[in-house]
Amino acid sequence: MPPLPADGFNRLASAIEQALAPYGFARAGCVSNGPFGSHYADLWNGSRAYRIVWDGKESWLLAQASDCFTDASLPTWTDVALFRTAFTGSAQDVEALFPKLIGAVESHAKRSAA
Repeated sequence: MPPLPADGFNRLASAIEQALAPYGFARAGCVSNGPFGSHYADLWNGSRAYRIVWDGKESWLLAQASDCFTDASLPTWTDVALFRTAFTGSAQDVEALFPKLIGAVESHAKRSAA
């Protein structure tokens, strides 16, 4: 499984947070160095949310969206972008996917705001 250090994931989450700031999103939570080196970050604008995930066990890098993200709800997540890296890959291989993931999330946010 390719490693993605917490600082690399935090760079990705920060870049997505900047891309979503014009739509009112801010980071609502983040977990780093979970099981198998997994990480996730939630970005929220009061009702809608994005979740960015690195699944360290299965080598998935993904973004999901929810239109019903509140404190009282269990959100339903929809995949926005999903990438899998080779198990023999490196952190650089994962980070090479960052621009594609950022672009997919930003494009989804633009369509959702229209």
